[in-house]
Amino acid sequence: MQINELDLQKLKDHSNNLTMEWMKQMKSTKSRIFRSCILESEPCQSIFRQHLE
Repeated sequence: MQINELDLQKLKDHSNNLTMEWMKQMKSTKSRIFRSCILESEPCQSIFRQHLE
């Protein structure tokens, strides 16, 4: 499977956006629910796991 640069950049941007959202959500009362939802999505799992450590 080939991944071109544009797709890679989109994925990175998407990950960054999710991370920003996640950081905001972590400060909110719903963070636990939000976190469990996010962590169940496989592509994001490693990214968010890094932030959890």
